[in-house]
Amino acid sequence: MSEIILSALVTTSLLISIFQNHDMGTIVAAILSTILLVIQIYTKDYDLQKSSKDHAVAAHQLWNIRELYISLLADIKSGIIKVDDIKTQRDELQQQLNLIYKNAPRTNAKAYIQAGKALNQNGKINQGEEMTLSDE
Repeated sequence: MSEIILSALVTTSLLISIFQNHDMGTIVAAILSTILLVIQIYTKDYDLQKSSKDHAVAAHQLWNIRELYISLLADIKSGIIKVDDIKTQRDELQQQLNLIYKNAPRTNAKAYIQAGKALNQNGKINQGEEMTLSDE
């Protein structure tokens, strides 16, 4: 969106310069054009929509693994599952988790800190949901 606005401003500045013979319009157009060029160079290698979608897919997959672990723990606690089956399911979940992390998009320290702050506001988990497990 910012690229469209900057392009419109550059065009307007050039039109003013052409039709009213003002050097100021040319100077403004040159500055705005340079800013636009920098933005385009910076974003040309980034597909922000794809990145956002990839992060959403990874989050969904991780949430599913979390739910499968919770189900496994419930089965263990109720005693309806044998030790060998527990080990098998645990190993399968670990393999699935490893594959998710292997294919998940990478992030940086700044984004990690921002996400942590968003999840933990004033010592409370956002949206009122506890994200950890207890012994209970």
